[in-house]
Amino acid sequence: MLKILKDKKIIGILIILSVFASLLAANYFMPVSVKVKIIESNPLVRQFLHSWRSLKKMPDVLFAYYWMTPKHLPVYELSIKMDDLIEMNEALPDDIINGQLGEENKIFKSAIFSFGDYRQKVKVRYRGRDSNHWDGLKKSLMVKFPKENHFNGASVMSFTIPYDRLYFVEPLNAYRASKFGLLTPQFSFVNLKINGFDYGVYLAYEHWTPDWMKETLTRVSRIYSRSMMNYWNKSR
Repeated sequence: MLKILKDKKIIGILIILSVFASLLAANYFMPVSVKVKIIESNPLVRQFLHSWRSLKKMPDVLFAYYWMTPKHLPVYELSIKMDDLIEMNEALPDDIINGQLGEENKIFKSAIFSFGDYRQKVKVRYRGRDSNHWDGLKKSLMVKFPKENHFNGASVMSFTIPYDRLYFVEPLNAYRASKFGLLTPQFSFVNLKINGFDYGVYLAYEHWTPDWMKETLTRVSRIYSRSMMNYWNKSR
């Protein structure tokens, strides 16, 4: 009897692994246009899109070791009332494929931000124009701190999903730019908890604000705009 039950468990595990492997293969070989059509036409698929993106990372066994090692990143915490969180979510665009976050979708809500001895009432909203910032469970955020008590000197901070900035690519480019004396934000990787739930690693940086510009421009730097780049390209 025990042998039969054991065999059934093994068969069940093999079936689950086979289904998962089939889904991964279909996702890899399926044309993008077909994927988009399936997502757009099926609300159930859209609901579990963020879970599927997380499951896709399971075969990445090279990083399995880091799941079991102690974490050394700073842990920031946000407490948001559930009603406010629901209202923020309901204000997001319905189209999670081609939709863009407009001004009408950017609703600030009150929250409590905590880190170490710092605990203050702040304003928070979702950020990021494209849908990859807010179509999943993990969303990019902007946090505004009180004028009388900035956080580490920052009046506004962005917490962006690392995928959008290609993980290390933008922090590396910012580091390289600083070596040339260019004005650039300081990026850092942090853990963010919202209402006690760990949302994992975010890329945190002080937002481009008048306060940031005023403080940063106390040192000599250069600011390059897209129009200047166009001028240089035309003059070649």
